[in-house]
Amino acid sequence: TEHDKVDAFAGGGAKRHKEPSVAKNDRRIKVTLECEVCKQRNYITMKNRNNDRERIEMKKYCRFDRVHTVHKETR
Repeated sequence: TEHDKVDAFAGGGAKRHKEPSVAKNDRRIKVTLECEVCKQRNYITMKNRNNDRERIEMKKYCRFDRVHTVHKETR
């Protein structure tokens, strides 16, 4: 039937063009987080420079202390 021909053709081999990836915005920067207890630099994360002017603090797991501790942004 005509309907079967359309279904068989629609599923095969149609290539779709990928959209180009968007360039990273210079407002978001990489920051390194340092454990306040052992002073190890354990994490790298991103922050928006416009929204977060101050240094960020997060409570993260420190694998050296094996406990959750406060991690602060380093420069």
